[in-house]
Amino acid sequence: MQLVRKATRLAATAALAAAPLTAGAAPAPESLAAIDCDAIAAESTCEVTIAPGLGLLAPRRAVVVHEDGSGFDLVGDLAIPTGGAPIALMESSLVVRLRPWDGAVESLVGEVRMPMPNDGFLGPVEVTERPLASMGFADGATLLGLEGPVSEAPLAGDRRYFFFNAVARFAAELPPISMQTPGGAGTVVLDPTDPFFYVAGEVQGFGGDGQESDAADADANADGSAGSAPDGTADGGAEVTADGDAAADASSDGSADAASPDGGASATDDGADEEDGDDAAGMAGFAFSLEGRIPFEPVQVNGVEDRMPTFDGHFFLRTSQPLTPLPISATGEFVYDLDPAEDGDTPFTPEAFAVSPDLAYGVNGALDVAIPFLRFFEFGFPLGDATAAIEVDGADTSAAFSGLVTADEFLPNLPIPVRPTGGIEVHGVLEANDPAAGYIHAEGSMGIDARVLGLIAGVPLGELYSQDAVLDVTVAGLSIQGSTSAGIHPDVQLAGEAGFEAFVSPWGQSRLAIFGNFVIAGEVLENAEMVVDFTGVRVNGRYLTSGYAFAMEGELRADGYLLQGSAELADPIETNAQASLAALNDVLAHREVVTALEVSVDASRFGVDTTLAAIAPLKNAVDAAQTEVNRIQSSIDYHSGRGSYYYGLYKKWKKKSCKWYDAACKSKRAYYMSRYYGSYSYHVGVRSTLYASRAVANASLAAARAPLTAAETNLSNARSALALAEAELATGIAALREAEAVLASYPPIDGSLRMIATIGIEDGEVYASVEGDWNGQPLTEGYVNLGDPGEACLVVPQVGPVCSSL
Repeated sequence: MQLVRKATRLAATAALAAAPLTAGAAPAPESLAAIDCDAIAAESTCEVTIAPGLGLLAPRRAVVVHEDGSGFDLVGDLAIPTGGAPIALMESSLVVRLRPWDGAVESLVGEVRMPMPNDGFLGPVEVTERPLASMGFADGATLLGLEGPVSEAPLAGDRRYFFFNAVARFAAELPPISMQTPGGAGTVVLDPTDPFFYVAGEVQGFGGDGQESDAADADANADGSAGSAPDGTADGGAEVTADGDAAADASSDGSADAASPDGGASATDDGADEEDGDDAAGMAGFAFSLEGRIPFEPVQVNGVEDRMPTFDGHFFLRTSQPLTPLPISATGEFVYDLDPAEDGDTPFTPEAFAVSPDLAYGVNGALDVAIPFLRFFEFGFPLGDATAAIEVDGADTSAAFSGLVTADEFLPNLPIPVRPTGGIEVHGVLEANDPAAGYIHAEGSMGIDARVLGLIAGVPLGELYSQDAVLDVTVAGLSIQGSTSAGIHPDVQLAGEAGFEAFVSPWGQSRLAIFGNFVIAGEVLENAEMVVDFTGVRVNGRYLTSGYAFAMEGELRADGYLLQGSAELADPIETNAQASLAALNDVLAHREVVTALEVSVDASRFGVDTTLAAIAPLKNAVDAAQTEVNRIQSSIDYHSGRGSYYYGLYKKWKKKSCKWYDAACKSKRAYYMSRYYGSYSYHVGVRSTLYASRAVANASLAAARAPLTAAETNLSNARSALALAEAELATGIAALREAEAVLASYPPIDGSLRMIATIGIEDGEVYASVEGDWNGQPLTEGYVNLGDPGEACLVVPQVGPVCSSL
């Protein structure tokens, strides 16, 4: 939208305003739905309803109704009604169009002098530059959808607002602050129900210096009037319809100019300069709410939830400024509660405020935090997507803040630099008058750089990385803790996850320690620790053998490293005596076992002999019974054979035939048949008798075999027991011989021997040595075997090598 104000239109409007209103010329103002005049007299005041919550107060003489009843003009000094004192709207030249179907306001276009509320704490406001501005109205959603600073105003989407686009600089002062819009680009939004007053521009003097204004940006004329466009005509004509859409206000010559509420009048078709509008898009914004209705919702509360309130404030500011006297600078959206104690004292009532100052404000945006109680830390660090909540109570100022590290650097200038390697959440509390009460806490993925300490110590060190680092800063110093799997020296590897901690004190003392299991030259140091400070790099840990823990200590140097540890070994003499006693007891125990096994073998042999003696008569009885069975069976076989023989002869003669008349043949046949059958019958009869005898003999044989079978089973078991007992005896005898050999291997020693073994790791090599004394005489000849099992041996005079296991 653009304000349209042609000279002919102004002249016509002025003439209508001066002429008496007659019923024939146009409808009376009170006859329009949008106008309510409290009297018919020309000096009466009309209330003009623009939209719900938006209205104007106009003298009746300032209302010029269009002859067709489609709208009216408002010319002269008007006012905007509020809950308190009305807001003056001077030098107005407005055109109001009505909807034909219900008479409600459809659009408002024109220009006025930039208004400013002057009620409540805004009463002392002094407007130093009040330019002409195009005026319109729209809902918050429409204004927030436009480009430029107005899109970031703290507006409610469903509320209606007046907006004003300044065509020159608007400036006002409300000590201790001053505000202004950039020339030709400033936007003001007004909610008269509060009143709420938003300016897209610059502010100075509230909580810090803020952005400095540049007088060269001003394009207002000396008298504060609107600047001229290149064609010599005046800028003008902002118009927004009731539904928020921009509408063109056609001029008398048919041209259409446009203006928008997004930061100032845009260029006309004939080439007006757009530079001011572009500048405005990058400017700050500020707002007042007389009733304190500007909402503040913290975007980050992690870690300081109890100190991050949601509240409604009186003052809104979008800028960059330090949070004096705290060491924080912020860029973002500020909301100030000017009177949190609700005692009526605000920064704009200096005398009362000086007696009992109280102020609370919050900011969402980006922070730069410095720590004044640590000398090396005053450079600060940046936080993005952050929130700070500040309280001013009397002479004390405190702040709680929470945010995310978004920059590539976090704490680069520390003696132990820290940088983000992933997300880092930071929160803290600062007290202006009590630094000891302040703290900073950070958690996340960090890289801790030991190179600076390494350069001082003369040792090449690198960076370690932690996914779970925790950083704390207090008046006592800065500490970091976490876990890591990356070492900082090429010769010291980590065996799995290790812990670390770093500390930087206010007095310049820095220390980094890594603790866990290390691998050096292929050897594992358990419960090890590497300590890095300005004096050097020290390493300690435990080197474990099968029987001893060597406490290793040493340092890393620029040209290598050396770690050593010693342990006094158990007294070999005492060990020999104990071992000899144990070996003797072992021999005696094995001898007892062998004796018991010999008894068992003898018993098993006696069982075999006894069983063999019992088996002999049983076998004789079985043999006798078997002989009888065999005899009877032989007789049976004989008689069976003879019976079969005679039966065959019988059948032969039975088959023989004789002639009927041959009596001799028949007589002979009958004789032999009778003879052979009789012999057959004899043998069959005898065999039958023998069957009974055989059954008796078999029963006798079975009765003889049963005890023999049982005895033979007992004999087998006895022989198995004997074999097992003999095998166990052989094993027992072998163990006894071995125990006797062990006992015989221990030499007799008479004296006092002390042994000390030393293990060292130097530049990739592992070495060991042993020394001691024999009855007070130093001994150095010996050797150490670090194998598995390991041993340390010393050569003892008149005895030879004496060893102790490692």
